[in-house]
Amino acid sequence: ERYKNAALIIKNNKDIKNKKELIDKILKKIALVDQKIKLIREKSSNPDISKENQDLIKKLFSFSKAGDKDVGELEGAIALAKFGLYEKAIDEFDKLLEKENNYVKIMAAQNIIRCFISVRDIDKAISKYNFWVEKKFLPIDEIKKIKKIIEIYLDKKGEDKSCLKSFEPEKIPEKSIEDFDIFDFKEEPSKELSKASDGEIVFEEFDLIESIDKKEEPIQNFEYENVDEYLDIITSISITFDKGTKKSRKLEIDINVQTGNIINLIIPKNHSAFVKELSSGSGLNDIYCYSPMADFEARGVITAKNIITYGTKSGDYSLDIKLMRK
Repeated sequence: ERYKNAALIIKNNKDIKNKKELIDKILKKIALVDQKIKLIREKSSNPDISKENQDLIKKLFSFSKAGDKDVGELEGAIALAKFGLYEKAIDEFDKLLEKENNYVKIMAAQNIIRCFISVRDIDKAISKYNFWVEKKFLPIDEIKKIKKIIEIYLDKKGEDKSCLKSFEPEKIPEKSIEDFDIFDFKEEPSKELSKASDGEIVFEEFDLIESIDKKEEPIQNFEYENVDEYLDIITSISITFDKGTKKSRKLEIDINVQTGNIINLIIPKNHSAFVKELSSGSGLNDIYCYSPMADFEARGVITAKNIITYGTKSGDYSLDIKLMRK
């Protein structure tokens, strides 16, 4: 879909002289990708998928900007989860927890929990969460979001939530007056005396810290950053179809994995009739989202649709939706 969009942009741009040459290259690239996807599907008719094909899936479905290696690895791990390869995806997400990039680390942590929930291994999800709480591995706001994902699942199952540890922020000890040093206080901008040419005394202000070099960290622009806080973490959605054979019908389903406002759903084969008429670019105008922040209405666009042909999810559909809050 990205290659098709690029071809369309080139076609409509009057300033590009070698349009035909560029479009031909893109079309060849699309054909090559289609051929590789077909090869994966043909080779993966049995439940076990080879490491070679797993690596191919990671490569085909990662589109990091500016060649960012960590973000590319994150997208590769998410691609594995999108195709129901949860065990391998969890292994890849685990490696990303050691990265310095906080965005990558947080997305990996959230999706590890989602993967455990997808395979109904809630005990491992709880164990992982409790370990992160104990080690103070993530910022409190992020650990609270992860806790909420697990709590919502436990509520649905009617299970006890007391097994989840509470994250207590570290308390800063109060200081008594004796603990303060006079040098702890910042000085106000000082005034320095100087003499003007006519002998008159004047005051000149200067800031003691004005001369210190301030080095700002560069802002990293990732595809999924700066997302509406309500879209940041969604546990499930309800789609009401407004056209086609399923018009007015409703589909409720849990989120498989998520990065920013891009969610992935695994549609079971027995519900495939809901998605057969959908394709990349299809709009969904009536979506209700369930989030730890609040429940809200949204709309969305299908960005990818694939049928899974291997493993326990064989015959199911993997559906990517880009969400926008109404």
